[in-house]
Amino acid sequence: VKILSVIGGLLGSLFFLGFLFLFGIYDTPVVALVMGVILILVAVGIDRNETSVLLDTISISNFLIGGFLIGFGLVEQIGGDENLLIFVAMIIASVSFFFAKGFMLRMICVVVFNGSWLALILENRINSAFHFQIIFLLAGFVYLSFFEAKLISKNAFWNSIYKPLHAGFLVSLSFALFLLANSWKMEVYLFNDWISSVAIFLANLFIVFKIIEGLELSEQKNKMWIYGLSVLVFLPTFLMPSIGGAILVLLASYHLGHRAGTALGMVGLVYFGMQFYHDLNLTLLTKSIILMVSGVIFLSAYYFYNRTFTGDLIEDKELN
Repeated sequence: VKILSVIGGLLGSLFFLGFLFLFGIYDTPVVALVMGVILILVAVGIDRNETSVLLDTISISNFLIGGFLIGFGLVEQIGGDENLLIFVAMIIASVSFFFAKGFMLRMICVVVFNGSWLALILENRINSAFHFQIIFLLAGFVYLSFFEAKLISKNAFWNSIYKPLHAGFLVSLSFALFLLANSWKMEVYLFNDWISSVAIFLANLFIVFKIIEGLELSEQKNKMWIYGLSVLVFLPTFLMPSIGGAILVLLASYHLGHRAGTALGMVGLVYFGMQFYHDLNLTLLTKSIILMVSGVIFLSAYYFYNRTFTGDLIEDKELN
């Protein structure tokens, strides 16, 4: 329902913008600028006072239309300074996030802020800095995933912003991984991919550490086996860091019971895996062998885990 409300907001925004341009709003940029500010204030006002699917859709539509009109008005008034427009978008998203109260609008603000950061990197042709944004998104998502209790127990404000902040980082990280995998197809060249590969690899190991901590395994040997198998699985993802990122999202979300994150992680893992297989400059026979070996590794890890660790975990619980 929430996804449909966002889609409805996007479609409604497009139709209303078409209506405005049909009636000549492009001839009066000052009016567009003023109208944009008013619509964003209305969006935040609705979001602060009402919570329903219909009003969420109206609020999202007003916010998106208002942001577009402000951008259009600024372009017409001061010229096409893209950096200024990006900074304005970041400021609007930041201020709206703190004044809004609803889940969807706050999540969109987080996505807009992170998207504006990406636009700033690409606009100024500092593409290698994209990998540091990946690190920021990884750190934010992992911290929000594994320190939920600590954050929501701080105060009422953190309790209210936690879910949209977590969802916003999840969506932003998923988009960043998609761009990382498809940048060359869009003629956006992100150099020094090893930075993202190392960051994702270390983040995955940290998640494995937190999962082991949660399982409360007593045998040091079992912990070493888990780390060894994890390294064996994660090392090949250096060739396609997006696959490692999808594994990270899947591990963190499944461990925490986050259904949307689990679904995104599974879809990402399948998509990035198929893309990597398709883009390999190898013969069909070699590709088939790689798939078979990968399948054997994963099935062996699953079998080994079930035979070795499940029994130990039951034993530990019985002893406790």
